[in-house]
Amino acid sequence: MKNGMKIYYIIQGYVMESEIYDYDGETFKIVGLAGCEGPTIINKRQVGKTVFKEKVDALINKDHVDCYLVNHC
Repeated sequence: MKNGMKIYYIIQGYVMESEIYDYDGETFKIVGLAGCEGPTIINKRQVGKTVFKEKVDALINKDHVDCYLVNHC
């Protein structure tokens, strides 16, 4: 995990892409989450569960509702 790294997430079956910023070793922020005015803060423990380092992993999980990133604005 590092600032500027691409990260992939799933919203209602659609794979979305964003970049990590403000990574502090435990949490990071992403921009571009639909419907939110500000950034979304994500704990690094969610990597591989609701956010993915590789697009192929997000595509594999796009039909699994439990892998969707919940929009917490």
